[in-house]
Amino acid sequence: MFGKLIIDKTETPIRWRGSRVRSAALLCGLLLGICAPGLAQTFVTFDAPDARTGEDRGTLGQSINLRGEVTGYFWDANDVVHGFVRNPGGRLTEFDAPGASTRFDRGTVPLSINRSGAVAGYYNDNDYLPHGFLRAANGTLTTFDAPGSVKGTSPTAINDAGAITGSYADARSVEHGFLRAPDGTFTTFDAPGAGTAFQQGTTVRSINSAGAITGYYYDANYVHHGFVRAPDGTITSFDAPGAGTGLDQGTFAFSINTAGKVTGAYSDAGYLVHGYVRAPDGTFTTIDAGTNGIVALSINDAGAITGYVGGFPNHGFLQAPDGTFTTFDAPGVDVGQQSTDPMSINGRGEVTGNYQDSSASVHGFLRRP
Repeated sequence: MFGKLIIDKTETPIRWRGSRVRSAALLCGLLLGICAPGLAQTFVTFDAPDARTGEDRGTLGQSINLRGEVTGYFWDANDVVHGFVRNPGGRLTEFDAPGASTRFDRGTVPLSINRSGAVAGYYNDNDYLPHGFLRAANGTLTTFDAPGSVKGTSPTAINDAGAITGSYADARSVEHGFLRAPDGTFTTFDAPGAGTAFQQGTTVRSINSAGAITGYYYDANYVHHGFVRAPDGTITSFDAPGAGTGLDQGTFAFSINTAGKVTGAYSDAGYLVHGYVRAPDGTFTTIDAGTNGIVALSINDAGAITGYVGGFPNHGFLQAPDGTFTTFDAPGVDVGQQSTDPMSINGRGEVTGNYQDSSASVHGFLRRP
C-alpha cells in the first residue's frame, strides 16, 4: 500500500496561477510503528478567532521564534486567507498585507518570524500573483517585489538582523533567488547549474543569523540539487549520497542553522524519500529511523530537527542533537486517518505546525519539550 509524500509542505493552494508545484509528489510505503511516541511533551492547540473549519481549511502554524511567538495563516468563512501572529501567552493577532486580495483562496501568507517578532511572507493579488511583505514587530507593514519579478515574489525566511530571502519568477516563469537587506536593498542570484527553462530555476528556503542561505534548484533535466550561499555570495551546490538523478528526483534543502548545518530530504532512484543533515564540512548523515519517507524541515542552533514521517497519514518527529528519534502526533488526531505536520523548531526545542481533526479541519499546534 502506498501513499503520496509531498516534500515541500509550505506550498499552499494560493501560489501564483500556472506555477508548478515545486516539489515532486513522491511515492513511499505507508509507515506504521517505526518508533515509540514522544513522552514528556506538552501540546497547545490553537485556532485563529476568524478561522473557518472544514476539509483542508482552518489554521496553519508556520514558524516559531525563540520567544515562542508563532506566525502562520488561516482561511476565513469566505475562503480568504489571512495572516496571524500568536504571542507566548496565547493572544492571536490577525492581519492582512496592503493590497492582499479578498477573493477566494487568495490573501496573506506569513512564513517566517524572527527573534524580534518581525514577520516575512507573501500575499496574493487578484490575479494570484504573489508579492513580498514585511510586518515589523509593531505591526507596520511594508510590501515589495524583487527586481526582475514578473510572475511573482515569494519571501520564505527572515533572520534576526531583518534580512529576507526567497524566490521570484521572471517573465518565463524561471525562478531566481533574492536577498533583501535590512535597508531594503536587493541582491539577486542563481545557483550554478540551475535550469533556465519554464518553471526551472532556484528556490530559496532559509537564511541563518550570519546571512548564509540554503535552498534547492531544478537543473535542465528537472532534477533537484541543494545549495548553500555563503554571506560573501559564494554558492556551493550539493547532492545527498543516494539521491536519484531522474525526473523530479534529487536533493531538497529546507533549513540552515547558525553553525551552517543544513537539513532537508532527498528522493532516491526509486522515488523513496529520506531525511538528511549536512554538516558545514559537507559530511552527510541520513535520517531514516529504519524506513523511508522522512522529510526534515527545520533545524535549530542546537542541532535538533523536526519534520514529518510520510506516507499518509503523516506523523511528526523530533530528532535530538544526540540522534535520538521520537515520533509524535497532536492530540485529537486519529493516527490512522489524519496527519500531524510540524513546520518549525526554535532554540528552546518548541515546535509549531498544524494537524487535521476527524473532519479533516486544520488546527495549529505548539509542542513544548
